Amino acid sequence: MKGNIFTTKLLEVVLAKSDEVEQAAGVFIIMDFVQYDVRTLLEKVDQEQFSGEHIKIILYNLLCATNFMHTAGIMHRDIKPCNLLVDSECSVKICDFGQSRPYFLEKTEGKRRLSTHISSRWYRSPEIILTHQDYDCAIDIWSLGCVFAEIMLLNCLDPDKRKEGIRLSDVILIPGRSCYPFTDDPAKGKGTDGDVVRSDDQLIKILQLIGPLSEDDGDFLQDKGSQSYLNLVNSSVKPKGN
Repeated sequence: MKGNIFTTKLLEVVLAKSDEVEQAAGVFIIMDFVQYDVRTLLEKVDQEQFSGEHIKIILYNLLCATNFMHTAGIMHRDIKPCNLLVDSECSVKICDFGQSRPYFLEKTEGKRRLSTHISSRWYRSPEIILTHQDYDCAIDIWSLGCVFAEIMLLNCLDPDKRKEGIRLSDVILIPGRSCYPFTDDPAKGKGTDGDVVRSDDQLIKILQLIGPLSEDDGDFLQDKGSQSYLNLVNSSVKPKGN
């Protein structure tokens, strides 16, 4: 797209040849070079040189890049630190559109049935976790919010700890280790560890952070299994402040 500064550009496609076979031995895609992704920035860049001003610029550019993508009618569906590239001037490019899909801003006849097992677990929005198939660009905003929080958490770490080196686990906002529907069967009424649900389940980690949902929040779900699972998880989370 002409004038696009927010996504990586395809510069060349190279077919690797082999003397042993007639067909190409491999295909290499050459794209823009960008020094870092956000994950590398979090883990390896000298944190003493990473100021609050840098964070503001990166967050602003991430919002601009996401807005550009959504205005073009594209859902990325896999926003996470390693898919957000940052150069030495804090410019941002979004990469890896392997899971992206067009998003139609105009209403179309009938509901779309989109894939539900998408996006990396830690950045997966609640509607995706609950296998809702008629989602929209809001799932990218959820993922981007998680990335935002992790960048800011980095800046809040103890300076001595930052000097020792940052591990990604130090700043993950919602580090669940399992995720519905590939988790305990809600029909059993309890998880494998004897609790109502596993304590490391992604959805329960989310609700522990934002608080339990209201009765109306799950009305959009049509799948009974998802509704049962949400009710089970929601009932096991205490209201914020208790």
